[in-house]
Amino acid sequence: MIISEDISVIGIQIEYVKKIITPHGIFNIIIDQDFIPGNNVFVDLYSVISFLKESLNDGLVRLERENVPEIGSTPLSKIDFSEETPCSLIYLDFGELSNKGFVFHLGFNGEYERLIYSLDSEQTYQEKIYQRGTMQNLIEAIPGCDELKSIRRNEMISLTDIRGI
Repeated sequence: MIISEDISVIGIQIEYVKKIITPHGIFNIIIDQDFIPGNNVFVDLYSVISFLKESLNDGLVRLERENVPEIGSTPLSKIDFSEETPCSLIYLDFGELSNKGFVFHLGFNGEYERLIYSLDSEQTYQEKIYQRGTMQNLIEAIPGCDELKSIRRNEMISLTDIRGI
């Protein structure tokens, strides 16, 4: 299953493979047509999806409640990631994937948002800039694990769908 308005820009891939107490499968974020982590890591989809949604919601509430200023156009090289997530950013918790070195932060600059991420356990960072709301809409569009179902077409082919649709 691919979730995206424009897959060539950003999206999320979820493949529900099997239930081991909770649904397990493949989860990738797609940035500029690159699948991250892309190496078919088998993860607990419940933890990845619930941690991601919760971290986004908690982060948005924290920024508003504490009236935290936006990160603005601060150059990536000037942002200090040495301790913990800078207060003007939201740490997007990808559960097991974060533990494997894939770290994502979200910040805002007026009508834009900055997705700042590391694919090498925070040794280096990259960023992509999107219209404000892109990541929130994408994350909110991810169905809950209880909504996912796996459809077996035959012995070799299965696909992920949403229950009731």
